[in-house]
This record gives sequence, structure tokens and C-alpha cells, in this order.
Amino acid sequence: MFIWGCYLATGTLALAWTAVGVLMVTVCLGLSTVMLWTPYPARGPGERRVPAPWDGPAVVVPDTPAGAADMPGPPDSVITDEMIVQLLEQSFTPGRRRPVTLNPAVLVPIAHGFAAIGTFVLAVTTASM
Repeated sequence: MFIWGCYLATGTLALAWTAVGVLMVTVCLGLSTVMLWTPYPARGPGERRVPAPWDGPAVVVPDTPAGAADMPGPPDSVITDEMIVQLLEQSFTPGRRRPVTLNPAVLVPIAHGFAAIGTFVLAVTTASM
């Protein structure tokens, strides 16, 4: 802001392009912050986090093929086949979707992003004149 004010007072193009560079860094930091703080996938109010596969207990991986033969449990192909059968047996009911609710808090970062893009475009346009 100070650099842009100096440009407006003096009319020096170097100050204008310096302000554009500082603005570009600021926009990149803002985008990084939004990407890091935006939860994905979004959960509705009151919904609990589904545990991820890596939240489970650790799996012991044997060092040798002979050690793998001693491990209990079905082979991976049987587990995959069972999963495919379960998915095919589940019925899909299109009417049982979660209702979409508008969350006005989502509009704040969107509006802020559009304002930042507009500011950057206007600064570049002004500096290039």
C-alpha cells in the first residue's frame, strides 16, 4: 500500500511495478493460506470425521517371501473380490442424498478472492500505462 501510494505521488513506473510484485507475493500467500485451511472433503454440521486408512494399526511387512507365506489371512485377490461383490450388491437409491444447504461463510473467501484478482488486474493495468 505504501509503495503504491509513493507511485501515485511521484508517478515513477519502477514503484508501480514494485508494488505489483509485492501484490503478487501477497496473492500467492493468500492462495496458500486458503488451500491449507480449507477442509476437504467438507463435512456438514454435526458430522464426524471418517477415519482414514492410515489411522488404523500398523501392518507388519515381512522381509522375505518365506515370511510372507507364514502370514495369516487371505490373499489380496480374495479381499478385492469380496469388496467388488459387496459394492455390486449395494443398492443405489438416488432419493436418499444429503440435502444441500447454503453456507454463507463460504462466500467470504470467494468474494475476497475476486477482490484480490480485481485489485491485481487493476494494478497491472495501471502500471502498464
